[in-house]
Amino acid sequence: MAKKTVNFHFYEISRMDPKGDSFEDGIKNLDSIQKLHDRCLLIKHQKYRLEKITFNPAANGIPSYWELDFLKFRLDGPGLAELDKPTGDAKNSPNQFFNEECCALFFPNHGKPFIVIQYNHIGMRAAAIAEYISYFTNNQFEFRLGIKKDALNRIKKMNIFTQVHLDIVEVGAKNIQAQSQAGKSFISGIRSCAQAAQGYRGIIEFKGKKTPKDRLNFNQQSIDEIIEFAKDPANDIKELLISGVENEDDKIDQVQFFKEKIEYSSKLNINLLSGRIDFQERIKAALSAYHDWRHNGYC
Repeated sequence: MAKKTVNFHFYEISRMDPKGDSFEDGIKNLDSIQKLHDRCLLIKHQKYRLEKITFNPAANGIPSYWELDFLKFRLDGPGLAELDKPTGDAKNSPNQFFNEECCALFFPNHGKPFIVIQYNHIGMRAAAIAEYISYFTNNQFEFRLGIKKDALNRIKKMNIFTQVHLDIVEVGAKNIQAQSQAGKSFISGIRSCAQAAQGYRGIIEFKGKKTPKDRLNFNQQSIDEIIEFAKDPANDIKELLISGVENEDDKIDQVQFFKEKIEYSSKLNINLLSGRIDFQERIKAALSAYHDWRHNGYC
């Protein structure tokens, strides 16, 4: 049987209004919507839907969680071919759509919610999931990519910074405005640069040396702002490098931020008849990711 490597990522969830609806409230609201077409939502010219919703109560040492399966609709798609026949149409009705599936496990976690998300490069991304659930509540949610504690501790030890490198992809005007209102001076500067470039991809890099006169003018607070900025998938940061030392005589340490993300990979069976990976197969792998991360103290 054919197999495909599927990756899973860990995100913490925050809400803008602590007194407003929770992320779980949004899932419950969607679960109460019986007609699937009423769950469809257009986000940035793409149509999405939460297809499957299943609640699992706490059992066998595992806290309660929700199994979710999100769809991204596609207007275009592949043809259907056989080894000895020419390519034909895969669809036989204008009411049918190609789609990309993305499963997730949501853990309410006693007020410190997190979510395990299947990564699908052409499917529904984490930022779209946060925006989608927000629409069905009176609140707004943000995800923060999980980063290994060891990498964050290495950055925390740095008293002198020698390099800060950001590779930004397609920064939108909406995010620029929101970040500027938050009063983050350094990040607001980055946003302004991105806005001046009309939202296209760009690299921002600062380099210095360990010697006092050549050091970068960064402190832990400004670095923490950059890290939080990079953790938010809505900001679409492709790469973040942070280099520095604790003491002037130390060897420079470089943290390649996104190589330190909390990630799990699994080879899953592809159904040869449908060409899809079964939902339960993906959910089982997502649970394996959770157990692996829990064993390593990530969640």
